[in-house]
Amino acid sequence: MWIKYAGTASRSAVLLGAILVVSCGGGGSSALAPAPTLTSIALSPLTVSLAPGGTQQLTVSGTMSDGTMQTLAASDETFASSNTAVATVSAAGIVTVAAGATAGASATITATDTASGVKTAVAGSTVVTATAAAVIGPTANSKSAATATANNNSQCAAPLIDTAYYWEIGDASGALVSGVHADASGLALDPKGNAITSATNWSVASASKWVYAAYVVEVRGSAVILGETPASVPYDIPYLNFTSGYTYLGNFPPNSATCKLTDTIDGCLAGLPATPDPTVANTAAVGKFWYDSDHLEEHATKIMGLGADGVDKLQLAIQSELGADFNFAYTDPLLAAGGYTSADAYGLFLRRILSKQYQMSSTLSADAVCTNSTVPGCNAVPGQSPIAAASNNAEAWHYSLGHWIEDDPVVGDGSFSSPGALGFYPWVDSGLKYYGIIARSDLNAQTNGQYEGYHSAVCGRLIRRAWMTGVEQTGAVPN
Repeated sequence: MWIKYAGTASRSAVLLGAILVVSCGGGGSSALAPAPTLTSIALSPLTVSLAPGGTQQLTVSGTMSDGTMQTLAASDETFASSNTAVATVSAAGIVTVAAGATAGASATITATDTASGVKTAVAGSTVVTATAAAVIGPTANSKSAATATANNNSQCAAPLIDTAYYWEIGDASGALVSGVHADASGLALDPKGNAITSATNWSVASASKWVYAAYVVEVRGSAVILGETPASVPYDIPYLNFTSGYTYLGNFPPNSATCKLTDTIDGCLAGLPATPDPTVANTAAVGKFWYDSDHLEEHATKIMGLGADGVDKLQLAIQSELGADFNFAYTDPLLAAGGYTSADAYGLFLRRILSKQYQMSSTLSADAVCTNSTVPGCNAVPGQSPIAAASNNAEAWHYSLGHWIEDDPVVGDGSFSSPGALGFYPWVDSGLKYYGIIARSDLNAQTNGQYEGYHSAVCGRLIRRAWMTGVEQTGAVPN
C-alpha cells in the first residue's frame, strides 16, 4: 500500500510514533503529527452480477486517519471468496464466476491489506451473484439480429449518430457479419464524399490509445508490465492507465492547435504554454484517473525515447512491434489520438488480440482504475471521464492499459474497447471470442460535446448483445 504524505510515498502503513524536537535552551518542545494511517478499506463495485465465466475487476479504496481516501494497489491486498464454487478472485482482484455456478447463488469477496491487516467490513465487501448462463453467439439468428439492431435501433441512428458508418463483428478468423448504415439523408459517404467500405480510412482519435499501449507491452513484455510496481524503472503503468498526472494536452485532436503533421513528439510538447510547467506532473492529478492525451505523449518521449520522431517514424515504430502489415498511420505525432486507419486494418489488430498474437491479450484489465468520481471510493478527478460525462455519471467503467473495461454494473458486459472522440469504436468481448468495430468520423464532434465515441459504444454494445444472444435489441439498453 502506498501512502502519500508530505509529497512523498512510503511503503509502511504506519510511521511509528511522532518526532520530538527539543530546543537546545530547554524552552519547550513540539511534535510533528504522525503520518496518516489506514483505518478501513472497501471494494467497488459492491454488487456484481455475472453469468458463469464472467469476470469483473474490483477496485480497492482506503480511508486514512485524516479522512482522505486513496485508491490502493491490488498487489498490496489479499483477496478471498466466501464460496469458490460460485466465484473466485485473483491476486489482481479480478472476480470470475465459476463455470458451474447456479443462477442466484452468491459469494462475498473480501480484501485484507497485506501490510496493516485492515480488512473490508461487511458494508465494504463485494457480493457476487451468478446469473443464468449467457448465450454466447453465434446462434442461427445472430447475423439477422445484429443486422436488424444496427438498422433499426434508435441508438444507432440520428440524432445520436448522425453520420454514415461501417460496422462489423468477427472472430479470430475474420469478419462474420457486417453492414453499412446510411446517414439521415440516406447517404453512405465518408467525410470526403466517398462510398463507405471496410477499407475506408478514418481518423480514429482515442482508438489510437489501445494501439500505443499494445506497442509498449510488446516492447516491454507482458510479464514485465504485469510485475511492475512504483519501484520499477521504468514505471510504465501510470502513463498507460492515465494516473501519471500529465494532463496538459487535452484530448481532442486531430487538427490540434498544439500538434501538427510536421511536428515531432517533442515539438508537439514544446507548443504547450510555459505555465503551468508541462515538464512537471500536475500534482492534483498524480495517482488519479484523468483522461488526457498527455500521458502517452510524455511516456513516448520520457520512457520510450521517441521524442525526436515525427509521424513517419512513429508509424514504423508501431509496425516494428505490431506487424508491417498493420496499416496504421498518424495524422499528427500524438500517440493517444493521432491514428488514421481503416476497419480492415484495425480489425487485424483486434483479431491478433483474440488469437493471442499480441501480448496485450494477457494484460487486458491489468492495473485497471475506476473512472467515475461519483462512485463512492473512486479516486478519479471529477469531470475527467468522457464516459461518465457523456452518460451524466450514470455509467462507471474502469480504465486499463490504453483501453476501457465496459464493466458498469447495470449495462456493462466486461468487454474491452477504445472509443474515439470522432466515433470510431473498436472492441473485443470479455471472453476473447469476438471483436467488433463501428467505423465513422463525425467532424462536428467537438461542437456536439465530444461524446461521439460514447454514442458509438452504446450502439455497438447493442449490436454486440444481439450477436451474442440472437435477439434483436430494440431498447436503449441491452436486454
